[in-house]
Amino acid sequence: MNDKSKYKGVKGVDTPAPDAVAAPVVNSPAPDGNVENPVEFSGTGEEGWLVLVYSVPTNGQPIASAYVKNGKWSTSVNLDVRRYSAFALQQDNRESSEWTAIFDFNVTG
Repeated sequence: MNDKSKYKGVKGVDTPAPDAVAAPVVNSPAPDGNVENPVEFSGTGEEGWLVLVYSVPTNGQPIASAYVKNGKWSTSVNLDVRRYSAFALQQDNRESSEWTAIFDFNVTG
């Protein structure tokens, strides 16, 4: 299980159940990477689950989302040019996974 203390005060995200499935894997953007628009988010997760990526601090709305198909998920979105801290989780109906560790990336253009 992830250390929940680093998520203290993150609004708009429910705390995962104690028996939650593992967090999705985020392969891109690379941690501390520089990316241009559209920003590609991708990784792996639970088949059929929805992966949600949130910026920290969050307003409760994901900055990206995609369904896992054949074990993989990906989506591209345009974001403001700036540095981001983000985390991802996956949901199926009302069940949520663990959160990923927070990762940082820069949108340069």
